[in-house]
Amino acid sequence: MSNVQKCDSNRKQQFIVMQFVVFITLLSFIEASNVPKANNLPCIRYKEMIPAYACSYQVNDHARYCEDGTLYKSNTTCLCNNINWLASVVGCLSCKGNLEIKKAHGLKKFCRINGGVDLNQEIIELAYQTFLSSCSSPPASSADTIIDFPICLQLSEVELYRKAYEKYLGNFDDSIYYGTAIYGYWFVVIAFAGIANWSSAWSKLCKPFKPVQRHLTLPAFATATRSQTKSWGPIQFVVPSRLEALVLAIFVILLIALTLLNTDPVAGDPIYYTKDNAQLRRNWYETFLVMHFVLGMCWLVGCWVHVNKLGFIYFYYPAAIVWSVDRLARIVRLVSFGFPRADVTLLEDDLIKIVIPVSKTWQNRNHLGYSYVYFWGADCFWQSHPFTFMHSPTIGRHMVCFCRVKGGVTQKLRNFLKTKPNRQDQIRVGVEGPYGMPSSIPHADSMVFIAGGTGVAGIYQEIVHCIKALEPACDKTIKLIWVVRNYSSIEWFQTELEILEETKVDITVHITGSTAAKGASNIGSNEEKEVSLKGAFNQQALSSPSSVVAEATDLSFIKISHGRPDIPEIVDMNIRECRSSVSFVTSGHPKMADDMRRAVCQKIDSVPDKSIHFYDQLQVWA
Repeated sequence: MSNVQKCDSNRKQQFIVMQFVVFITLLSFIEASNVPKANNLPCIRYKEMIPAYACSYQVNDHARYCEDGTLYKSNTTCLCNNINWLASVVGCLSCKGNLEIKKAHGLKKFCRINGGVDLNQEIIELAYQTFLSSCSSPPASSADTIIDFPICLQLSEVELYRKAYEKYLGNFDDSIYYGTAIYGYWFVVIAFAGIANWSSAWSKLCKPFKPVQRHLTLPAFATATRSQTKSWGPIQFVVPSRLEALVLAIFVILLIALTLLNTDPVAGDPIYYTKDNAQLRRNWYETFLVMHFVLGMCWLVGCWVHVNKLGFIYFYYPAAIVWSVDRLARIVRLVSFGFPRADVTLLEDDLIKIVIPVSKTWQNRNHLGYSYVYFWGADCFWQSHPFTFMHSPTIGRHMVCFCRVKGGVTQKLRNFLKTKPNRQDQIRVGVEGPYGMPSSIPHADSMVFIAGGTGVAGIYQEIVHCIKALEPACDKTIKLIWVVRNYSSIEWFQTELEILEETKVDITVHITGSTAAKGASNIGSNEEKEVSLKGAFNQQALSSPSSVVAEATDLSFIKISHGRPDIPEIVDMNIRECRSSVSFVTSGHPKMADDMRRAVCQKIDSVPDKSIHFYDQLQVWA
């Protein structure tokens, strides 16, 4: 390419950048034109008024003094002219025994700014005397009844409202301080730059700055080119000096620090709800999900209509596309799977097994991960529940899910199955999924899978996937560690375990429940002695159903250990035994997953010559 062509190319790129800058500038002007006109707006400082705001909100939350207004939009003019409301607020401000002068000034300022009412000291003192003489407890119901007496408030509640408003309105005051700090930073930078430039006129003043000049102001940042123009696509730039990079880095750190400063929530905030108040999302998640879906659609349509006349419609195209494609993909997945009848069985009082027919395509793809299952009942068809699954090793073209009975739909299923013969029935279901993807577990020399309870289903499918991925002559090791509460848990997974007998999988089962002590009275609950599963079941013969004992004799290849597994010891042992790499995969109780993660993290730096990986299949609601 000739120099002329390069020049033309650079000009085109610069023209594109300039067009983008002009476009952003025009958008800024459009946005500024929509700001309401106002003249001489005062800069309000809230620090002095925070107690008045908190007491006003709290009093309005417990009582009603004026005809017009609501809790969030009160008629402040009426309230500030009502002696009983003033008495209640003054009593709130003096809850610690005396009315401080600055709090009285804050109440005057509050009424003047919000209600246009000028209060004098005589009215404040009259309100205080009224509070002392006729204060009563708040009425039981303050929704519609207007009262004519001041109310008394609890000190602990007053402090809570004050802290909430200090956090809310305090941020308005802090924003002034933060803005001042940002401007002050650049003032200091410019001042030092000016001093450095002015001092260059006197050679004596320049001598102490020679080291700074040699190491900071002159060199380019992380490269030898300072004046040469660099390009990144259509964007052209020059590399800053070390001093310029330092100035910019400090500015970015300052912005991040000011953004994160003073953002911790108030526990039990009565004004603005925090994450701890997410009762709807945690206890009625499906209701929350439907409301979220409907309100999200209303927001998208409403904003679309709102900005259509303002020229911002193009900014909503990406949001609409992402939202619509997500919903469409879910519907397509659900419809393409179909709505087959699943065999649902109550294995134990708190355990349900779901066997769902799948298509030939599903079976051939050997899916991993989890899916959302819809139970098409009269009152729960709209609910979906995520389950890890496995392909049935005995029935072709079927997926199997295990779930513990908790509340909601699983409890309804248990009550329903108890009324059926053999506690089994067929229920029409829908499946959305699968979600997730195969991991790089098979690439490790040693693979350790730790499952807890029903989490063994997803782990089992991962193990089958790893076995198929290994070459016959491969010397890689696979271990399955399964933590259960009692021996009966092994019975409902017996067939799957028997299939692994002919493979290279080393299986250990930890029995943590009280049944373990009965089954092997000579072994302490916290010991890690290993015995054969066959022997353990023979010891339990007198207290166990004969069918369990008979079937368990086929699982003598499994090691059994009583008590909880020592996670750090398991991690340390497998890291020492592996040649160059090891993968740990867990699915079970959250504490077990956290213990495994912590143990792996502690060992990563101690073995620099080995590669250690950790995968967590646990699914929890945030």
